[in-house]
Amino acid sequence: PTAAEVYSNPDVGVASWATRNETKFIETTVTADEFDAIPADNDTQVIELATGADQTLIANLDHDGAPEVLGFETASGKKGLIKVQQVEVGSGLTTPGYIIITVKVQQ
Repeated sequence: PTAAEVYSNPDVGVASWATRNETKFIETTVTADEFDAIPADNDTQVIELATGADQTLIANLDHDGAPEVLGFETASGKKGLIKVQQVEVGSGLTTPGYIIITVKVQQ
């Protein structure tokens, strides 16, 4: 499902947002240990690991195929890394799913 389908509340859902910026998600080969070793203030390393023309864009994050660490670039060009710690697939409104992540972003 799309973000608008999941977050469809008429008061706070995606459709009510005044600004909706596009963010690209990119596959990486970064391991969780490599992610954890990046100092919080190391923009150079975050940008280097989240950049690459040969990296595949991610259109869908599923339970079984989630990369351990993925890169992203915001509409304004800011780059970062996301470590996916846990993906819990829900079964509708009674049992919602969730994703637990840690993010390191260019300052």
